[in-house]
Formats: sequence, structure tokens, C-alpha cells
Amino acid sequence: MTTDTEPEASSPPVTSATQPPVPSPVETALVPDVDGKSVDDATAELEAAGLVVSVETKLTNQHRRGTVVSTAPFPGSSVEVGDTVTLTVAKPLPKVPKVVGKTIANAKRALANAGFEVGKVTRQTSSKRKGTVVSQSPSGGTPAHPGRSVSLVTAKPALSGGNGVKCTPGYSPCLPLGPSDYDCAGGSGNGPAYTEPGAVYTVSGSDPYDLDSDNDGSGCE
Repeated sequence: MTTDTEPEASSPPVTSATQPPVPSPVETALVPDVDGKSVDDATAELEAAGLVVSVETKLTNQHRRGTVVSTAPFPGSSVEVGDTVTLTVAKPLPKVPKVVGKTIANAKRALANAGFEVGKVTRQTSSKRKGTVVSQSPSGGTPAHPGRSVSLVTAKPALSGGNGVKCTPGYSPCLPLGPSDYDCAGGSGNGPAYTEPGAVYTVSGSDPYDLDSDNDGSGCE
């Protein structure tokens, strides 16, 4: 009695179609040193090396506008062709707007639109219209980082003496505005106007009449 047996299956022949692909060698490149070059020249050099360029900016006045401040990966690094290299490019700091002469509302708006904060606001006696900005710090045109606080000084009216007389800022009691100069009564000054005889004045301003010769805050003492 015989039994039929199935023939053993033979393995398929190995061909080039069935062999696993051999990986191609990775092509590499060295990151060129482009620090200090213009962004256009740096981009052209990197792209010629087969690299992709990404650009970000840095606010600084230490480098010329549009020049490369740094490179990542750093120059000389070995990378694969097609990798991305990030260039950090210099961008000038914005300048603080000049707001002297503006109303406080317009000054605040101009500063906010330029990316700056309004800092301390003080008032100072001035002949300027009430609420007008008479000084600022930092001054207009100063390069500064966005968010920097700018202090403002606004005008307030001069105090009036009796019967609505306007007083010279910085002197108490009142020295009415008008004369070109005041001298202490009984002194050697030649006027044309003189202080009240025997009066001692508190001097808190710039002392335009030079009544406080020893700078102790009191005039005609």
C-alpha cells in the first residue's frame, strides 16, 4: 500500500527585487560662518550649501540693521543637506515718541501706539496750557525697548494772588508776574521791581530773580 506525500515547497529564488534596499549615504554640509553678513548674503550662502534658512529678529542697537547676529546651529556644525539653519538678524530699537507739547491724553495715546508705557505723571507750574506735557523722560527720539515707562510732567496754572493776580512760579508769598526782575527790598539791586519790605520768600523753583543767593530755599532773609 502506498501513500501519496505532498512535495516540499521550494523557497523562491532571491532576486534584486526581493532584497532590502541599501540606504543611501547621508549627504552632509558644514554650516557656513555668516555672522556679521547681511541677511541676503547669508541666505544666499546657506542655500548654496543646500540648507534651508529661517530668519528671526532681535531688537538691538549693537549691530547694524539687517546683519546676522548669530546662527543656529553654530558655524562649522555638520548638518544634513536640507536641514534648517536659523539666522538671528539685528533690528533697531524703536524710538520714544516726542510728546512734549501734546495734551496728556494725546501723549498717552502716542506712547501706547509706539509700544511704550506711561510712567509717573507729575504736574509743574507753567505758562503752558493746563494738561500740556512740558517735559518727558526719556526724551523723544531716545532708542528704548518696547514696554519702557516714560515719565511725563504736565503744566498746571500759576497760582494767583489776590484779585486774580498771576504769581511767579516758585515763590511764596506771591510775586506778581509782569516785571522783568525783582530785587529784595532795601538791597543794592536796581529793580525794576522790589519785594515787600521785610518779607522772606520760600523759593522752590528755578529762582529766576536770584533772590536765594545762598541756595537755602529762602529768599530776602
